[in-house]
Amino acid sequence: MTIHLTEDRIAAALAAATQPEGETPWAELTTPPPMTHSDVSAVLYRAEHPEEFGTGPHEGGPTLRAEASRARIIQDLARRDSYLAALTAAKEMTATIPVLPVSVNINNAAWHNAVFLTFRFHRDADAVRQFADHLSVPVKETADADPENGVHVSAEGVTDSGVQFEAYTLIDAPAEGPHDSPVCGADLGPGYICRRPASHAGDCEPTADPAEGPQAVTA
Repeated sequence: MTIHLTEDRIAAALAAATQPEGETPWAELTTPPPMTHSDVSAVLYRAEHPEEFGTGPHEGGPTLRAEASRARIIQDLARRDSYLAALTAAKEMTATIPVLPVSVNINNAAWHNAVFLTFRFHRDADAVRQFADHLSVPVKETADADPENGVHVSAEGVTDSGVQFEAYTLIDAPAEGPHDSPVCGADLGPGYICRRPASHAGDCEPTADPAEGPQAVTA
């Protein structure tokens, strides 16, 4: 997924924001702005745990807080890009999919590459399969974590722009029918078998074989 984090864009975002009081001015920071999720996380962690880096509770506090507030603005820029990318993907997909879901949700985590679209269908496995066929992605069926919810039918993929998506529905689990007991199955002449239990005692009983039906006997 494409994001557009540049120093000029970050500078513009900082200029438009109000810096919290008691911090070192952002313009006076000597460290470069963090441009990745791991760098942002490291800055935020250091501000929350300065003692782990040999910095006392007051020493360097204004600068650490300023680096952290700047990092949060950069993080929001990246997340904003991912929201816009997901909205564009949802618009393009909804315009062409053969069946419409009951809802489309955007799930966005702490950084741009974690955005996730979900298309929810209401107890309609066929709709999920049509969705999957249209986008050439596989369908999988798994028992839901809550047995009362039945079976989770889903199709997952990634758009050309890098947005992850899932279409899903919940359907009732197939009812378990009675288990047939094994039968004797002895051949008792044309069109007849013994359908008594396999463990029966005594003589077999001829029953019309459903696969063949009784055969007429010619005198």
